[in-house]
Amino acid sequence: MEESLEDLLVGVEDGDVDSFVKLVRFVEDNYRKALYTMGYVELGDYVLIKSCTYILLSSDGMAYALVNGDKPEVISLEVHGGINEVIDEVCGPDEEE
Repeated sequence: MEESLEDLLVGVEDGDVDSFVKLVRFVEDNYRKALYTMGYVELGDYVLIKSCTYILLSSDGMAYALVNGDKPEVISLEVHGGINEVIDEVCGPDEEE
């Protein structure tokens, strides 16, 4: 049975790597042009950003990032500031939005 978008988002918040990977595939399958043109896709109360990695911003002030390509894991962090600050924290200050 396919998981709903909401199930995937909850899985990401719980730190589930498979949910994050499935979410990225869903967005790439359905919103590829927006993701690669604008660098982000709005998903209700969330925004998925494509930067050095994928970062999911939540309207509740949390961000979740898929890191460590060889052995992926989901990290969560509190958002202090805007999108650029989150990207700097996850990717380093040299990464462009």
